[in-house]
Amino acid sequence: YYTASYAKDPLVSYAIKICRSDMNDTQQQFFHSLAVRQSLPVHFNIQQDCGHFLADVPVRMLPWEEEDEDGEENEGDTETNAERGGKLKDSQASSSNDKLEEAAGNLKTAGGLRSRVVVITREVPFQTVADFVRAGSSRHESHPELYERQVCLLLLQLCSGLEHMKPYHVTHCDLRLENLLLVQCQPGNPWNLDFLEPNNNSSSNSGASAAATTTCPARLIISNFSQAKQKSSLMASDPGTLRNRSRLAPEIITDTQYRKCDEFQTGILIYEMLHRPNPFEEAPDLKEQEYTWEDLPPLPVRSLYSQGLQQLARLLLTVNPSERIQISEARACLQCLLWGPREDLFQAQGCSSVSGATACQREATLQNWLDLKRTLMMIKFAERSLDTACSVSLEDWLCCQYLASATIDTLRLVVHILQLPPQTQQNQTHLAHTLHLTQSQPL
Repeated sequence: YYTASYAKDPLVSYAIKICRSDMNDTQQQFFHSLAVRQSLPVHFNIQQDCGHFLADVPVRMLPWEEEDEDGEENEGDTETNAERGGKLKDSQASSSNDKLEEAAGNLKTAGGLRSRVVVITREVPFQTVADFVRAGSSRHESHPELYERQVCLLLLQLCSGLEHMKPYHVTHCDLRLENLLLVQCQPGNPWNLDFLEPNNNSSSNSGASAAATTTCPARLIISNFSQAKQKSSLMASDPGTLRNRSRLAPEIITDTQYRKCDEFQTGILIYEMLHRPNPFEEAPDLKEQEYTWEDLPPLPVRSLYSQGLQQLARLLLTVNPSERIQISEARACLQCLLWGPREDLFQAQGCSSVSGATACQREATLQNWLDLKRTLMMIKFAERSLDTACSVSLEDWLCCQYLASATIDTLRLVVHILQLPPQTQQNQTHLAHTLHLTQSQPL
């Protein structure tokens, strides 16, 4: 990515993304990624494009190609003396032609231009989630509570973006730490529309330092849709396609082979963001067997979020896709993990499931908790409105969305899911499908 500005509006910064190769396959993937993103309505956590075009790019902006050329030269230098001696005569005979070709090549590359696909995006990322995880290794050791809360907030934004894609039958299929970008989001302006600096796109160093110290590290953006799968609308509109449906396998018609792919990859990301290896890289045979939750490696308990993240990872990595929780349910679990309620609320009120409390008592406790949290949030907003130097943060904004859409039923069921022990996996997965969560507020 490179930062650029528009001469007529110099205060606004844009990101310039350049295709890494001029190969047809690579460019086709690039255009596929663009087409998928442009088919989605605007969302806070999905990368949006301002435009794309084919341009002649200076070679100095393609450092990876210089590295490739250096590698080829090094390989050429490994020729043996015998081979060089054999080529000496031919080299002398064609020296004059080589000089002419070299001169022509110098003229061709005098400007140092290469034809590449260029995309302009509004958000300028200061790092990837992979960079954030690498830089957070020591912080995870010294301040596990802070780091794991940051992980929860980033995962919440990821789930929100993925949930937005579901109604449009888009599955990313390539969720990696490198494909998740972080953009600065200053307090009081989650949409990055500040007057003085509309994108809040400052230097990467300041962005990285802010991400390391604040509770909500940054705005997360899902990028690189080159491997995305999108269910074609032709299935429902083209008469020819409808006529051939009788010969198609059910999983092709319904796209069930990809439907829960993003959920599974999100479960892997939980391990990687907590500095643990991908369970299926450590044990490649795991996928080939009907593994259970006990077969998945445990996450070390370092904070009050660790157990909930372990439970969520198990739910997302359930071997049977039909029993795997949906991304909307994962989003609800993360909200509950971040802002409550937790099981200790019921224990403090003497109405935990262990104490044999009635459902009415638990629902009354949840209603009181929800009313109190909403009231405290409004008081917080009112206090901050009186202070011009202190405004609403990204975490406040995300919490407000949670409290606005939460209901007693969703709270009760999500709390129950997060508290289930591993041995009740089969009962849990059945319960997960009785959970009808309300759609999150549009971002």
